Amino acid sequence: MIVVVTYASLADTLGRWLAGRRDLISKQGLLGVCIISGLFYTLAYMLTFEGVWPRFFGSQWFVIILLGLFAASCGYLTTVGMKYGSDESTLFRGLAGTIMGIHLSFGISVGSTIAIAFLS
Repeated sequence: MIVVVTYASLADTLGRWLAGRRDLISKQGLLGVCIISGLFYTLAYMLTFEGVWPRFFGSQWFVIILLGLFAASCGYLTTVGMKYGSDESTLFRGLAGTIMGIHLSFGISVGSTIAIAFLS
């Protein structure tokens, strides 16, 4: 289990590092990319957990690659969203940063609570 968590953390860090180096997504296209990304990962994980085509979706290599892509894209999209949310075009940058920080902490808390509930 610790290997999986470390792998996901490293992939997330790679996505955050890439976001600091390059802006691959424009500010106008960020929402669309986030929606498509969410739909793709939701569909892929549902196919994996429902046992559809187990030779492909149930294989270890698919789950490992999907986890890495998910973690890297989450790290990238989160960092780009935070960067765009408080750039020069934002009117109240301090307020925007505070609201983003509160929502990030709230999301982590809710996600951890749901994970603990499912693991118990």
